[in-house]
Amino acid sequence: VPDIPASVLGLWATHRFVLWLQAHSKKNLTISGVSVGLAMLTKTTWILLPPLLLIIWIIYRSRVPIQIGKLK
Repeated sequence: VPDIPASVLGLWATHRFVLWLQAHSKKNLTISGVSVGLAMLTKTTWILLPPLLLIIWIIYRSRVPIQIGKLK
């Protein structure tokens, strides 16, 4: 049963990261970081989450033009 909280937090972390990709803001970045940290605390398997999110970011950046600006 400990896999349920780990799964929920892993999905939440991925969701928040995608929201940050779509709308860069300090709030989305903070929540994304906290959710990734909580996911990694619930199960050591989620140590793979940061490299996975890096791959998602690389793919996203290759498809979306770079927007130069500050975080909101």
